[in-house]
Amino acid sequence: MKCLIYGAHEYSSWVKRLFPGVSPFFLKICNKPLLEYCIDFCVSLGITDIRLVISDASQDVESYFGDGTQWGVNLSINVSRPDEEIGRVLVKNRGFCQDAELLVINGFSFVTYGQDAAADALLKCDNGMVISSTGTSALYHFAADASWDATAVEVAQSTLGLVELADVGVYYQLSLDLLQHPANYVLPGYAGETGAFMGKNVVYPKQAALEKPFLIGDNVQLKNGVTVGPQAVIGDNNIIDAYSTVQKSIL
Repeated sequence: MKCLIYGAHEYSSWVKRLFPGVSPFFLKICNKPLLEYCIDFCVSLGITDIRLVISDASQDVESYFGDGTQWGVNLSINVSRPDEEIGRVLVKNRGFCQDAELLVINGFSFVTYGQDAAADALLKCDNGMVISSTGTSALYHFAADASWDATAVEVAQSTLGLVELADVGVYYQLSLDLLQHPANYVLPGYAGETGAFMGKNVVYPKQAALEKPFLIGDNVQLKNGVTVGPQAVIGDNNIIDAYSTVQKSIL
């Protein structure tokens, strides 16, 4: 089985407006790029061939992910026009899609799944089926000889879900939900205890108060009297000044 990931430009325009220079699939959720969560999901299903189709080239994505070797997958990136429909994208990428079962993540969304993800996603189908859908996003499964017609597929029963990243409010809530319930996902940093994730080179005095759940990235310094958490995500390379409080926030 292979996986094709496609997010039309119009559904992620808010990312470029609020986070200039950040590719939508490099948007970090709990300090981890969205595409990396997609790769984790594919790996849990035994998928090793992944193609990301985006509307413009991204140095961040290409330099961070490379060819996917670090994750044990073969990752390729292709560019499409901003307004292309998923059917046209599949046809233009037929060389990648053909001769294998195909999982398609269509839309700018986050896939939610449990420990039985493989059993849910690898449902047998004669042609194609919708595994999950919400708003403008959908998760498809096509048979090896399917026609890739997303308008004529059956709907399957599945516990897999999609969170459509429609705006910054959804992004914020998803981040805090993952921080609160991280069991099915790999979050960055060392987790010495439940709800406490710490990156490399984090310096903080005894006077700092850390209240779970929180996630602190790499190369972070907390000054005297700082309070972090509950529900706080601090990115890499930050200094939190003395007597500051970071809670219910993404920094």
